Amino acid sequence: MGICRGNKGDNIIKNKIVIGIAILSLIYIAGITTYALYFLPKDEPLIKNETKPQIIIQLKEEENAKIEFVSATEYSFQDEKGMTIVKLSDNQGDWINTSCYETILNPDKSFYLNWTPMIPQPEYANYYLNFSVPRIEGIFDQEVFCEINNKNISLGKGFHVGNSNILSNISNAIEEMSFGESYG
Repeated sequence: MGICRGNKGDNIIKNKIVIGIAILSLIYIAGITTYALYFLPKDEPLIKNETKPQIIIQLKEEENAKIEFVSATEYSFQDEKGMTIVKLSDNQGDWINTSCYETILNPDKSFYLNWTPMIPQPEYANYYLNFSVPRIEGIFDQEVFCEINNKNISLGKGFHVGNSNILSNISNAIEEMSFGESYG
């Protein structure tokens, strides 16, 4: 005599419910993405109280320099390349021609990159650096240093590396489900 873990009809209903939940989740994610791409103002962050880190320093009595991050803070293990972009400009919005460097610390605070020169991009008043996304999960500290009038100004923030592929997680969960299995 075999052991039965439920009849075939119950398993079919359970499978339809799981597939229905997965489809609704995908529709929800697509709706949020569509809303974010087409209906939110392009210059507004998704989180209203989020502010871009920035530092303003005094150059001369009437001139200021402003540095701010304009690059991402979230990477997944599937990403091969990351990029740091900072905007460096004076109070008229004009690019400041100087040297900028980046340091990135691993989650354990050891160096991932140390004082690495950034590439100037004067047409956008930016400095940028491409780097390979670390294959370590965690929060990484990054700091950009720019030399202005024989002084270093710096600005720091963090970025996260993790396995954040939601669709992959849903797909894996569905694959792990046993569809229509019956022991008898």
